[in-house]
Amino acid sequence: MMKPLAWCLTVTVWFGLSAVAAAEEVTPQQLQAALEKAVEQGAPGVSAAIATRDGIIWTGTAGYADVKAKTPLTTSSLFGVGSITKVFVTTVIMQLSQEGRLDLNRTAADILGGDVTKGIANADRATLAQLLAHTGGVTSWEDDPRWIREGRGSKLKPAHVWGKTETLDYIRGPGHPALNEPGEKHNYSNTNYTLLGLVIEKVTGNTAEAEIRRRVLEPLGMRETFLEGFESFDTSKLPHRYHWATPTFEQTAGIAKGFKRVRPDLIDATGSNLSVEWTAGGMVSTPSDLTRLAVALRDARIVAPASLKFLTQWTPVSERAEVGHGLFRTRTEAGNVIGHNGSVLGFTGSFYWTEQGDAVVAVTSNVGTMHAGDVPTSAPHVANKSEFAILAVRFAEQHIAPAIGANVTATYQSLLANERVTRALDFIKKNDEQTLKEQIEIAEIPAPSFKEQVRARDFQARLQKLGLQTTIDSEGNVIATRKGSGQGATLVLSAHLDTVFPEGTDVTVRKQGERYYGRGLADDTRGLVAVLAVLRAMQDASIRTRGDVMFVGTVGEEGLGNLRGVKALLQQNKNIDGFITIEPGGDRIGVGATGSRRWKVTFKGPGGHSSVNFGVASAIHAMGRAITHISDLQPPLQPRTTFTVGVVSGGTSINTIASQAVMEVDIRSDGAEALAAFEKQVLAAVDRGVQEENLRWHSQQISADKQLAGDRPAGTTGADSPLVSAARQSYEALQRPDANLATVSTDTNAAVALGVPAIMLSGGGLAGDLHSPGEWFEPKDAWVGPQVALLTVLGLVGVDGVTEPLLEDRR
Repeated sequence: MMKPLAWCLTVTVWFGLSAVAAAEEVTPQQLQAALEKAVEQGAPGVSAAIATRDGIIWTGTAGYADVKAKTPLTTSSLFGVGSITKVFVTTVIMQLSQEGRLDLNRTAADILGGDVTKGIANADRATLAQLLAHTGGVTSWEDDPRWIREGRGSKLKPAHVWGKTETLDYIRGPGHPALNEPGEKHNYSNTNYTLLGLVIEKVTGNTAEAEIRRRVLEPLGMRETFLEGFESFDTSKLPHRYHWATPTFEQTAGIAKGFKRVRPDLIDATGSNLSVEWTAGGMVSTPSDLTRLAVALRDARIVAPASLKFLTQWTPVSERAEVGHGLFRTRTEAGNVIGHNGSVLGFTGSFYWTEQGDAVVAVTSNVGTMHAGDVPTSAPHVANKSEFAILAVRFAEQHIAPAIGANVTATYQSLLANERVTRALDFIKKNDEQTLKEQIEIAEIPAPSFKEQVRARDFQARLQKLGLQTTIDSEGNVIATRKGSGQGATLVLSAHLDTVFPEGTDVTVRKQGERYYGRGLADDTRGLVAVLAVLRAMQDASIRTRGDVMFVGTVGEEGLGNLRGVKALLQQNKNIDGFITIEPGGDRIGVGATGSRRWKVTFKGPGGHSSVNFGVASAIHAMGRAITHISDLQPPLQPRTTFTVGVVSGGTSINTIASQAVMEVDIRSDGAEALAAFEKQVLAAVDRGVQEENLRWHSQQISADKQLAGDRPAGTTGADSPLVSAARQSYEALQRPDANLATVSTDTNAAVALGVPAIMLSGGGLAGDLHSPGEWFEPKDAWVGPQVALLTVLGLVGVDGVTEPLLEDRR
């Protein structure tokens, strides 16, 4: 867990390390090299992410998940984040306060009752606000010598899952007096946040972990964050847990039975869990997820502005550090940073944002430092005291989205002052329930890729009912053009008709709580109804645009549909000047197009009986060799490049040498050149597998037939594009200024590849578990998506007598 002085940065160490002149551009390679230095200094592994308000701009890892096996970390590896957990708890407490359900001037004893807080000094005197700020004087169970040995040291039972109040028993009674009078001074205490976790449960009637998930993780799209011991998750993503085995640690805590030394200074604590920490420090997460929380807090998206002001009421705790309520601020030569550090058995973490500027940094490491004294390195050291810290902030400053031009600002001032435009915006909000009803109706029409015809006809009928002539083209796309005055560009507003679910899937929609569950309900039925909502509002308000707007439902967006619909649309309509597609998700603008290449590889051989024909080369064995070589490949970290062998099949029986085996490989990258280069490596690995199987059996009978099964080109629409500026300004106009610039993989890929400016917009509301049986949609502020789409469209094509088009006529 983090002690407050851990935030006191040794400035001479941090700022004396940079060899980069201020005017030079920081490169991803420099960031990677800086992470590698942490491993050189002894850290088993380090993972980091850098973000701005427009989203994550860099991720990287160095070192190992398992130092003995030399298994590398990946950007999806999960790490314990220690006391950063307290920031999640603080967020929920503030939300409950905002809702009028919690008075921060009450005490924990007031809410929990005497049985829970009995014998804990100051639990009946310190207010919840003082617990948040560590000024209540409540002693910390983490500092109890007996707990140190039983919770982290020689008497630890690694597999034990601790009860939520079990740690409190260590500090009951006169042997643990109050540290200070309530409000008198700062004394960091884990007990504060154990009590706050219990307060959340008492007030809500729900578990603290469920409230954190519902209120923070799901709204922010934090899909890789869990409270260990109390939530299930893929534990294979956890690296080995290491801890510095210094003489100080051995004397203070001791080493638990079963923990082995992997180096003289390092023990392997794998097999333990963080349940003992619970709401004081039991979360596991990724740096990418932590940056999402930081941006949301910094910009008051997840708490009210008044709550953020309360959280950042600073009280000095050292020469360079101040404490707020659940957050710390540290003064550095680069300015002030705000965030939190964490350390638990086996892990350390750090995250912060710069008080001035737009840099957000998160670092995690699979090495713990608690009770170990001075150690060579850790995640807080990398984040705060190493060259990486300077480079990360500078890198973020280089990637801030350009300022929105004065012409765009003026355009939107005119649009928002127009009575017809405001009427259309109001119409979308007032019609929100009808839009949701329409979404459910369409979602219950099955539409697997290549079998979208029934849904296409339904979508066509809905467009026709709104007064537009429609056609279904040769590929199956539904197209309706709303003509303008002929003085502007042609813009497409689209969503895709198909879903990933095969024919025969139950697509019935059901409601549970505030959410609606249904396969394909969000992706992309929400996009389809957002398109209809925009058209309906324009028709209701009688808005006449200068340019033409094509309202389109495309086919073949999902999977092996291979973007066939949008590719045909663009080939058959050369007059398209801009392209917008709508997908589910939070406030985001898709500008980057993650490219993908999908290969179906069929291995062939003579086959035979496993005994009679033993010695004949096997198609399955050749495929296995190829998969091994593919799995050993190292894709570039930047641009982000990934791969998987997702499907395998082959053979006829257990006692047969296979004559055929098939695998399907997915390769993705945010960069076209990186995608092409890595694809060559994958295909070479296939050839190597074939060659090795033939050599093994002195044969030339195994071959591999490679068929390209999917092709999504990579690319990007520049942040200075009129489409991006219009979308950003539209979010600003609706007082939603925090929309991220994101990289996506959807119909925009095809447009960007052909040089057509293209972006993706959100359909509004919240969505999750896409492409799974549990896919859900929550209509929270759902009207915002169609409103943003409407304003973006009107800004780009122009409104007669009101504004000039921002989108250029490419003809």
